[in-house]
Amino acid sequence: MVKRVAVRRGTAWTPTDLGGCLLWLDASYGLYQDAAGTTPAVLDTDPVGMWQDRSGNAHNATQSTDNARPALKLTIVNGLPVLRFDGSDDCLTLGNPATLQMFDGSIGTIFILYLSSNNNKRQCLLGQEGTAGTMHIEFTTYTDGRHYRRIGAPGGGTIIDTHVTAVGATPYNAWELLAYSRSGTGIGTHMPWRNENLLNINNENAIDIAGHGDKYIGRYSSENYLFQGDIATIIYYNRVLSVAEMNQVHDYLYARYAYTLPEAYLWASEPDLSIIWVPDTQAIPVRLPTHAQVIFQWLKRRQANLKIAAVLSHGDMVGTGTTEAEWTNIGDGYTHLDTAGIPYLPCLGNHDYDDAGARTTTHFDAEFPVSRLTARSGWSGGFYDAGSAANSYMLLTAGGVDYLLISVEYGPRQAVVDWVNTLCTTYSTRDVIIATHSFLEHDDTRTTTGDMYNPHTAMGAHPACHDGEEFWQECVKLQSNIVWVGSGHTFSGQDFVGYLASAGDNANTVHQHMVSHLIDYTGDSLGDNRYFFRIWEKTGNTIQCYTYSPIAGYGLVDAANEFAVTYKP
Repeated sequence: MVKRVAVRRGTAWTPTDLGGCLLWLDASYGLYQDAAGTTPAVLDTDPVGMWQDRSGNAHNATQSTDNARPALKLTIVNGLPVLRFDGSDDCLTLGNPATLQMFDGSIGTIFILYLSSNNNKRQCLLGQEGTAGTMHIEFTTYTDGRHYRRIGAPGGGTIIDTHVTAVGATPYNAWELLAYSRSGTGIGTHMPWRNENLLNINNENAIDIAGHGDKYIGRYSSENYLFQGDIATIIYYNRVLSVAEMNQVHDYLYARYAYTLPEAYLWASEPDLSIIWVPDTQAIPVRLPTHAQVIFQWLKRRQANLKIAAVLSHGDMVGTGTTEAEWTNIGDGYTHLDTAGIPYLPCLGNHDYDDAGARTTTHFDAEFPVSRLTARSGWSGGFYDAGSAANSYMLLTAGGVDYLLISVEYGPRQAVVDWVNTLCTTYSTRDVIIATHSFLEHDDTRTTTGDMYNPHTAMGAHPACHDGEEFWQECVKLQSNIVWVGSGHTFSGQDFVGYLASAGDNANTVHQHMVSHLIDYTGDSLGDNRYFFRIWEKTGNTIQCYTYSPIAGYGLVDAANEFAVTYKP
């Protein structure tokens, strides 16, 4: 089983370093067997009648009934203790202090790290006395076979639903970090997160949640729905945290608890290496700019367990190449790769030019200057134009294989095609992987005359540009060391992927894929809230391809999105 390796912080950052922390319950701190807080709970299975607040605000959680106290369990998650709730009568109360109005409609952000030992039971993590307009956080299995995280209001119904597994999927038995923030009243103010992934809200209602009552841990007001499982920590802020602040808390909790994320179960064994292909991100800075942080933060966190050797773009990095704010947004996302030292190459799509006909790249060059790539420790590569990363290459060795990775402009000019040929010849002993914007169609054929998104149509001022078939004939099929070409750009309806294996002129096989999962074009209940990477894993002579969304928190498992091929037949 793939497990991430935690990176310990060198500084003693804690959740109270962020302003507005009104509650911080940590199972390694302030546990007492009685509600009065006189007898410490220190031994395994000791009952916990008081859980002291570490925030300094004295919002202690208590239980005055002996047999309704959760148990202390030692060395459960990363060697740290947890509180175990039996699902029968165990719960704690936070009372109803005026200074802790978590669920009364106020803005705020909550984090809960927990593990459920009974995924087929309706359970409440945090609840509030059941007057109309109060709020609770629960999870359940609905009749359609999906497992849900739900924000609800007793007497008012569902505020939001978020399904986190596919229909009929088996729920995982793993630690889950659930976070939720509310920025105001009404629809569009909710932001639920699961394991650092922003969840899709597939049902949302404008319910007034101005009620206020006693707050419970592990119970849903007088209606029970008692929690069965372990809780390691609960943190509450009386404000909405920024994306950077959310990342700080996530970093802290992961480094402290080193929990294994459920999506790691997508991968059965550790690969020799992986390459992450980033399909067209053009809609992200326009419609959901926070996603730029989420998706690249996801890559940064999974660098170790996926053995990420490089990240390659399919182009169309932004929606409008002349809009500086879009470039800043997507560039800030790539900063996570810079700080993690993950090698990557940007790629030019037709949306990324200042003027596609004139092939001007002023904004692209400003956000991704040559110096940004060469600054990475261990950089070895070069550029077609010394002043621009629009066509670039890098050399790397990973999994015992020497690679030449090349990023090629949309509809490459003849001189650029010649440059690629020269690179392949110069580095003839290296396996070549090419990333470009337009090459393969959704129908598993190379882009050619008559195809809707042919670069000749969009770039008529440059008759020497090459579509996919022309690039194949004049370069790709000629070179014995080209093993893979990845592209994006095109789609039809809900068909966002393509794959083709073709014989080159040197008795070699060239794999070609197209992935262009664009948010906003999915046409289902997930809508904007999903964006999929292509994860390319090499183990021995096998390439396993996965399609995974850090936004939706799951992968697509149909044959077009998850498949294995022989690297060199």
